[in-house]
Amino acid sequence: MYLHIVIMAFNKKMTTCLRTQIEQCLRNIPHECEGVERIEHVDNQSRTSAGYTHALVSAFSSGHALDAYRTSTSHSQLIAKLEPHINEIVVLDGALKQDWRL
Repeated sequence: MYLHIVIMAFNKKMTTCLRTQIEQCLRNIPHECEGVERIEHVDNQSRTSAGYTHALVSAFSSGHALDAYRTSTSHSQLIAKLEPHINEIVVLDGALKQDWRL
């Protein structure tokens, strides 16, 4: 299992409209990209987040599935929706131990 976590600092407060657009993009991704086990948009609830307010947390069946997602149309569409609203991002990609389960 491979994780792809994108932690974001938005340049303005997230609107309901933007949240809806992001969630629509995310719903399409597992249908368009093989190997997506889970993908979710979450609010950061930490009080020590240095301005990072949201994250996209996703799990992939393999490194190849993650690589295929990165070059997919779905990924490009999601970036196009997010990019104008983000000041900074931090990305973490990593493999989980074989016995770890969602």
